[in-house]
Amino acid sequence: MHPPPAFGAFRVLHQIGSGVLGPVFRSYDSQRERLVVIKAFRLDLPPSQIPVFVESLRGIVTRPVDAPGVVRAVDAGIEGNLPYLALEFVSTDHETLDAILRESRPMTAAVVSACCRSIAEAIDAAWDVGIGHGALHPRDVFVRAGGEVTITGFGVAQALESAGARAAVRQPYAAPERAGGGSWDRRSDLFALGAMAQELVLKMSAPSVEVAAVLDKALADAPSERYASAAEFASALETAMAASAEDHASPAAATTQAHRTVVLDETPAEELPIAHAPLFPTRVVDVDDVPADAPVMPAILDEALPIDAPRFPWAAIAAVATAALTVGGLLGYRVGFSRANGARIEREVASVTAQPAGSKDPASNSSTSDVKPIAPRVEPPPTPAAADGGRVFRPGGEARPGSISVDSRPRGARVMVDGKAVGQTPLRVSSMSPGDHRVLIELQGHRRVTSTVKVVAGEQARLAVSLEQTELARLTGSGRRRN
Repeated sequence: MHPPPAFGAFRVLHQIGSGVLGPVFRSYDSQRERLVVIKAFRLDLPPSQIPVFVESLRGIVTRPVDAPGVVRAVDAGIEGNLPYLALEFVSTDHETLDAILRESRPMTAAVVSACCRSIAEAIDAAWDVGIGHGALHPRDVFVRAGGEVTITGFGVAQALESAGARAAVRQPYAAPERAGGGSWDRRSDLFALGAMAQELVLKMSAPSVEVAAVLDKALADAPSERYASAAEFASALETAMAASAEDHASPAAATTQAHRTVVLDETPAEELPIAHAPLFPTRVVDVDDVPADAPVMPAILDEALPIDAPRFPWAAIAAVATAALTVGGLLGYRVGFSRANGARIEREVASVTAQPAGSKDPASNSSTSDVKPIAPRVEPPPTPAAADGGRVFRPGGEARPGSISVDSRPRGARVMVDGKAVGQTPLRVSSMSPGDHRVLIELQGHRRVTSTVKVVAGEQARLAVSLEQTELARLTGSGRRRN
């Protein structure tokens, strides 16, 4: 079926998309000389209900939402037998949140906070005039570089319901009451925001306990257990993220110390090209925390040079010579330390790879929430200056194991860590060796999710994901949302 050449006063230029409800066209408003977007609706409605639906669409136009984050409706009508809604054209400097979430680029806390706050303001502003979304999805959210957003689709679900039709349920962002066909309000759109916020947070790292608690409340199954407004959720999330950032702030941030400090180079000697040494990160620690036998770089003193220092740089030359001797001693110590421990490392590798053939697979017991560890990878012992979370390890010291907590929505998804099955969500994988671990989460009828989780010694990393239904599962009704 070919589209009409125009919808009312809006001349069709070309089709730019197609959704469940119908095609989307880029059009030209000849009266106001501007670009608009035409959303045409191909619905299975009785002819008597078409005017009811169009009248509800006109109600969106007559009650404009006074918020920069909402794409405004400019007109509604019917062309032939096609109802349509004309919307403001979103400029090309925006990209959809769906595209951002599918990319591998990292997100900053500032952008995540700004994005969630903008979505929350749009949701509350629309509901303040009685217009809800009901089917909010990352494809409806257009994001600028700074995190500001504009959202399309407000009011369409309500217009469909007024004509006896049902809006699309878009998992995993649809609230339980929407998926079950019950009544819904702004807390249903808050649920969708919580699901998107969870994905944005996971693009940065595993959420802290405070951030996870905020997300869990927004994603509660019962609407009464969620936040009363989207703005309240956005404020709580921003506060939790700020507290988490302070808890994980680098020790180097304390620059007002009145005593001598030492800079420890944390890069193993065999991996450190001398030409690029200044580019590698360093960590500033209190001199009292440094082991007496730890090799160090030259000390950095807080005192400034006197103003009347000699013009000829004898002191500078002496300092450079001392630094060269110290660096040479440090590199020699590290190389010697690494070789001296080579035999012990080989014995550890042999002990791990030579396990009895009948030993029990630690991933076989998937019925409990606390899964036994998978076979750990053997790594060289930490260097004398290697540190984790501010703790300095002495030569020969062993890092404490950490753990990974994995959950999904819906639950019951299969989890694999470093290629080994460890059970179903929710679960906790304990005794994990510090470092990066590859986690795969999959559930029939849903798109699989893979993520790299960094385990810190003695701490628990948390991974929570929302699994999106596949298009085939939506059409066939399989892979329904559980829990």
